[in-house]
Order: sequence, then structure tokens, then C-alpha cells
Amino acid sequence: MNTFEQAATLLTEAERQIGIGAVEGRTARVRERAVVAAISDLGRKEGNAARNLMTANGRSIPEYWMWAEDPPGWEDWCAASVSHWIRRGLGLPDWPATGYAPTLPGHPFERWFVGVGQIFDWGEASGAFLRRPVAGCIFLDGKRHTGLVAYVEGDSVVTVEGNWSNQVSTVRRSTATLSHFVRWWAV
Repeated sequence: MNTFEQAATLLTEAERQIGIGAVEGRTARVRERAVVAAISDLGRKEGNAARNLMTANGRSIPEYWMWAEDPPGWEDWCAASVSHWIRRGLGLPDWPATGYAPTLPGHPFERWFVGVGQIFDWGEASGAFLRRPVAGCIFLDGKRHTGLVAYVEGDSVVTVEGNWSNQVSTVRRSTATLSHFVRWWAV
């Protein structure tokens, strides 16, 4: 299946589960837009793996790092991509290009998160952990990896995640292998 077919399949199922078109209100719309933002990045690749900076080869991920000229090197670009997709889903402006991990009013995290542990800590402090995954939520694999749930299928989730094989990919995962699911909307 090519990237376009893969994206169409993901979007169709995500829309069905989120309830797009139904009278679900703003919550459904922002969840859908975040998933659409993630799906639109399928295939984007990491450039210089040593620094998680981007090169001009293929579809790269420069806007994930636009806030820093020289990140210190410990960031998880899977977490940076989740921050970015949520920002796009909420229709918020680009992150300010000044300072490291700047604030952005209206974003549930209130600032750019570039570490999986930051998302975990925020979810715990905000009481935003879900018992079961839903389309559009964040998944956490401990404090090691993260992404968005595109849709749920039985005991599995189909995800969109940055930094999987050094690119934005879709992956089917058993819910039993994931540690947490995070509701980032309406918190």
C-alpha cells in the first residue's frame, strides 16, 4: 500500500471513530485535525540522525524544530511531532522562533514538549490518562516513545508516530504493550 492509500485508510477509520460530521462539537474537530496533521506528515524523514536536524533530502521535518537553531541533542522527535500535530489540530499559530521550548497560549501543554517524559508528567499532573485508547489520543510507551492513535481496532491501535524507523510512520500496536493513553483535549 502506498503512502496515499495508507493515509486515506487511516483518515477514513479515524473520522468514523471520532464522529466527524456528527454533532460532536469542538472536541471532535480538534482531535480530527490533529490526526489529519499527523497523517499528512507520513513519510517525513529525519535528516542528520546524530542531531535530529533536517537536511533537504526527501520530505524532512524542519518545522518540528523551528524554535531552536541548535537543540542540545537529547530531544525525542516523536514527542516534538506530537506537540506539533496538536498545535496544528488546534489551529494555533506557529511556535515562536525565539528561545528554547517556547510557550504557546492555547496549547494544552502550554509550551513545546520535546521529551516523552514531559508528556507523561503532564498527563499524570493533569489527570489526563485514559483507561482505554480513543482515536486522537496520545499513546505512551513508558517514557521511551509516543505518537497519536489514529484509530482503535479491537485490542490494537493504529498509530501515527514520528521517529519510527527515522520517519513519520503508521504502526499497529497491541494496547497491552503500551503504558498510557493521554487525553490532551478539554483538560
